[in-house]
This record gives sequence, structure tokens and C-alpha cells, in this order.
Amino acid sequence: GKAAIDNATTIDAVTTAKTTAVQNAPAIKTKAEKLADAKTAAKAELDALLDGKAEADYDADDWAALNQAITDGKAAIDNATTIDAVTTAKSNTETAANAVKTTTEKKEEADTAAATDVSDTINALPAADEVTITDKEAIEAARAAYNALTADQQAKISADTLKKLTDAEDKLVILQVMSEVSAKTGMTYSGSPIQLINTPTTALPAGYTMKYAVTTTNSAPADNLYTTSIPTATEAGTYYVWYKAKGDSSHADSDAGYVIAEIKKSEGGGTPSEKTPVYDGTAQELVTEGKAEGGTMYYALGADKTTAPAFYLDDAKTQIDTSKWSTSVPEGTDAGTYYVWYIVKGDENHNDSEPKCVESTIAKKDLTVTADAKSKTQGEADPALTYTAEGLVAGDTLTGALSREAGEDPGTYAITQGTLTAGDNYEITFTSAVLTINKKDEPAPVPSGGGSSGGGGGYYGGGTVQNQRRDAYSDVIGAAATNFWGSSPERIHNIELACEKLDGIVLQPGEVFSFNEAVGGLTAEDGFAVAPVNPDDEATAEMGGGVSQVASTLYTGSLFALLETVERTNHPFAVPFIQPGTDAYVTDPGNADALDLKFRNTRTEPIRISAKTRVDEARQVREIVIELRSALGSSDYMPIRFDNTWGGDQNAFLTETPYDLTRPGYRILLTHEEQAFTDDRGAGIRTLTHRKILDAAGMLVRDEILNQRLSGDSYAMDTYYTKG
Repeated sequence: GKAAIDNATTIDAVTTAKTTAVQNAPAIKTKAEKLADAKTAAKAELDALLDGKAEADYDADDWAALNQAITDGKAAIDNATTIDAVTTAKSNTETAANAVKTTTEKKEEADTAAATDVSDTINALPAADEVTITDKEAIEAARAAYNALTADQQAKISADTLKKLTDAEDKLVILQVMSEVSAKTGMTYSGSPIQLINTPTTALPAGYTMKYAVTTTNSAPADNLYTTSIPTATEAGTYYVWYKAKGDSSHADSDAGYVIAEIKKSEGGGTPSEKTPVYDGTAQELVTEGKAEGGTMYYALGADKTTAPAFYLDDAKTQIDTSKWSTSVPEGTDAGTYYVWYIVKGDENHNDSEPKCVESTIAKKDLTVTADAKSKTQGEADPALTYTAEGLVAGDTLTGALSREAGEDPGTYAITQGTLTAGDNYEITFTSAVLTINKKDEPAPVPSGGGSSGGGGGYYGGGTVQNQRRDAYSDVIGAAATNFWGSSPERIHNIELACEKLDGIVLQPGEVFSFNEAVGGLTAEDGFAVAPVNPDDEATAEMGGGVSQVASTLYTGSLFALLETVERTNHPFAVPFIQPGTDAYVTDPGNADALDLKFRNTRTEPIRISAKTRVDEARQVREIVIELRSALGSSDYMPIRFDNTWGGDQNAFLTETPYDLTRPGYRILLTHEEQAFTDDRGAGIRTLTHRKILDAAGMLVRDEILNQRLSGDSYAMDTYYTKG
């Protein structure tokens, strides 16, 4: 103030300076005043601090703590002895008061702490490209911790941290998907595409696509070879199936992996079938060629059906033993059993099949050997025992010789096969005959014979030779004879040729005889000539004329033998050589409408046909003599006589005395009813033929109508037109 007065230049200025100094001097505080003022001001600030907080923002305990902090602060201010101590007490109280958090502040702090902990857990995970399946537990734990956060807490996780978690999870899923790819097992070539792998069941994360590629080595394929198609293959072999999770523009591809898949070869197949050839002197295939499936079929002949010949020469199975195995079907020549082994050598998709065996047999050829009947006078050397053989292959021969029953007394002795053989390739059916030894100075017995000529034509009554020894064809069970005296040389030739073809034929039980099959074609190439069918009428000439007379004679003999007629046609006109109703008209089998004579052996024993011709110039007889020979059972009736009557004129021949007079005999009688007629074709007769069987006492046993039965009691009759 004084300084201001000294500096004043006017009285007013002095006055003002004095007044100001007087006014300011009382405002200067003492220490105590200043301390008191500081305490008052500090406590006022604490009150203002408390007034600035709202009780609703705090938990009850925190609000009480806040008020307690203010109270404790004021007490500290009151106890302060310096202004600095007041300032310190106030500052400490403000710090303590502000340390009491509102509910919001406490939540924010807790959220931040939780988020920080989870962030630390996530950031501790390896980078996605370093994740392995062993990190699965840690990744799942981090995801669980994140999921446990509240939304406010999750919001505090940084985007980079969260991406690290999702990238790790994606990598883990990719690893899981990759681990689920596996090669299929048990695959075998089938000719159709086969899926090579088991596909994953777990879905890839968004942004990834599973892709595959197939190679035949473990070298990774180029990226452009990967496709989404599930790999398949058809051919047998080993395949490397590569796979990876292909990422889009925002995701990186996974590393590629592979599995090894194998399609195994299937076994080759195919089976040849057994053949049943019969020995014919040539090499014949033993089996029908099998159709190989999956390779090439090889064949070999083995020693038995249990041990296959070795297929390969080496353990590596690279060289086939071609000395034993061939792709050609094996052949055999001799009769016997063959063991045909076969293997299918597999191709690139098939393994070799197991060797298997087909047992094949070349059957022995049937060879019929028929001994020729022989005779001699007692005391003479035996004649050569001869035979005829049917069925011998050209180039093969019979060895050995026939034999006979021992004995030199008059009688008959069976001629046996003896040592005669054709070897192991033949099954011989031997037909015996007899050697007849006649008493010295006595003529040999003559087989039954006789007949008549002229007029109605002759016939022959069959019978047997009297003896006590019998062979398989000792008994004449049916016989007939017809006269062809006066025939042209061509007709005689035809008849003799037909008889040669018939003579010796054996008919087995149940077998059907065919005249056309036995005699064959009636052509010039077959040896026949043009001759009259009817020897009295040159106008009836045709190729093979006269053969029907042989057929008619044979047909009549079959009627006497009680055989079943299967097929027979009568001549269109009456013929002079046999009674109407017992003729048989045959034509060349080469004709479309060929006529045949067929009958069946209804007996239980074989029948042999004897067909001969004989000439008696003195009696002007040239006869066809047919005998049907067999062996009668002990209970069979013995034929005594055969009679063929026509218009009441009986012609018959009585057989010689039967072998065994204790066996009953019978008589067969053929009778004919005839009826004249005239129609638009001319005049003629119709006949109906009966076969009557009479016992030894002459009593009628059976009466049969032989013509074809039509219906009910109506029968067809044989129709003959008068020629010319």
C-alpha cells in the first residue's frame, strides 16, 4: 500500500492507494485461519464427491463402503495439523471413494477380465496350418470357454482372435474328414466299376469341397486332376486314391493325403463238358471245349482224377509246362477212361483257376461176331470154324480162334468164342452156332422145306431140325417160302441180292425191323436192276422188281412167328406168288412216299432172320426160303405146322418132330375171306385175313383179324385190282 502511495502522483491516487491497502490488510489469514479454511474446503469437496454419486448405481455394500470412505476422509482432514496433511487426507479419500465401483463398472471390469482370459486361451492355440488332431481337446476347450461368455464378453474378443479359433476348428474338421477316408476292402474284379473308398460322413466346413484323384503310384497328382467324383475303377490292380479339402477364394487347400485300394483278380472260370465217344479207330476229342471266362483254358491228360499235372515249370509261375498242357482239346484213340484236367490261365483281371478234372470214357465199339454153323461126319477132322464180324474198324483185325464143345459122338456141339478177340477196343457180342456131327454113312438132317408151285403160288411151312442140343437160334418160330420160277434174270438177281442183305440180321427183343433200312435203296447204284414186280406181267417192271416178293415172304413168316406188324401195305393188284392178304409191297426208300414193311420183336429172346434161295430144277421150283429163328423157353409152345389157306385150297407143310415131345405144340392157320367188287377203276377182290391158332388137339385157341383196324368192329380189307 505504501509503495502505491509513494508512486501516486495525485492526491486522489494517494487516497485510492491508502483505501485499497486498508481494505486488503485484514484479508491476510493467519496460519490457523488458513488451516481451518483448508479443512473446510476439503470436506466440502468430499461432500460434493459423494453428492455426485447415485446410491442406485451401487450395490448396498459398496454404497456403505463409499460413505464410510467419505466419513473416514473427513476425520482424517479434521485431524490434520497442516494444510499439506489436509490435502493428502482429501486426496486419499477421493482415491478410496473412487475405488468403490458402481455395478456397471464392476460388470465391465468382469467382462473384460473374462474376455481377456478366453482371448489368452485362444491365442495360445497353434496357427491353423500347424493344427494336428492332437490339438482337438485344446481347440474344443477354447470353443467351450468362448461359448460360456456372455454376449457382452464375447464382443470384447477381437476379430483376429476369434478367426484364429474358427480357423483352428475348420482345420480340425478337415483333419477329421480326411481321417474318415479309407480304402474299401474285399474288392474283386467283376467287370463293372467298383467304388474304391469309403467316403467321409462328416461334413466339411463352409468354404471347402472334398476332391479326389487316382494314380497308380504314390506320386501326388497335379491339382487339375482332382475332381469331386467318388473314385471308381474296373480293372484289377493297386490304386492310390488322393484326396484333399479344396478351399474357396477365402480358404486355403488342405494338405493332400492318399489311401491304397486294391481290386483283386477274380478266379478264371469255364468248364468243358464230358463227351461219350465210341471207339472208331481215329483220334477223338475227349471233351467238348469249355468256354473260358477271364483267361485261356488249358488241358492236360492226367494219370488219375486226384493228382493234377504240374502247370508251371517255375515257382514264379511264369512258364507253363507245355509238354503237358495245351490249349487244344485233348484227344484219345483207344477205348478206355481218360482223366482230362483243365485250368483257366487268368488274364490281367483273373487269377488262374484251380485245376479240375473231367473223367471221359471212349466206349468200346460193339462188334457182332456170328459163328457159322458147321457139320462133319463122325471120324472126320473138324472143319474150319468160321464166322462173320460186323462192326470191325478198317485196319483192325480179330485174333485167336473159335472153339467148340468137346465131343466126337454124333450130335450137335455149341461153337464158342474161344480165344477170338479184337482187343480192348471192342465189346464182342458173340452169336453161337453148332457143329453137327453126323453118323458115318448117314446123311445130315435137312432143314424143313417143301412147297408147291403154280396156280396160287407156293409157300413154305417152317419147322425145326431134330436134335437134342440147341443154340440161341435153334428154333424156327416162323417160316415161309414163295416160288419165283420163271422170273427174268434181272428179277432173280434182285431177289437174291435182297436175301443176301436180310440173311443173318438179328432183331433184339422190342426192336422194330425195317425192310427198307435192312435192304437199302433200290437203285442201280445199290446194285438192283429193272424187273417186273409181277413175274407174269412185264408191264409191272420197275427198279428193284421182285424185292416185294422177298418182303411178302418175310411178312408171312412174321405172321407165323406171332410178331407185331408195325407197317405194311398190300400190292395194288393180286400177285401170283402168294395168297392175297399176306403180301407186302415195298418201294425205294428214297421216294418221298416210300412204302416199307416193319414189324416188332415182341418176344423175350433175339430173333435171327435166315433168307435163302434154293432151286429144284426137276420140280421147277426156285424158292425164297425165310426162317425166323430164336430160342423157345421151356413153357413156350412148340410150332408143329404153319398153314396158309386160300379159297379152301390148303397148302401146308408139316414140320419134323420137335426136340422135346413133352412140350405141347401148336398150329398156326392163315385163312382169307374174299369179296369180288367192281368200281370206276375196274374189277378186283377184297380180302380179310384171319390168323388162327390151334392147339395140338386141333382146338381153336385164338382167332385174330390181321388187317388194320379202323373203329369199333369195322376193319379195312386189302383191296386188289385185276391187272389188265
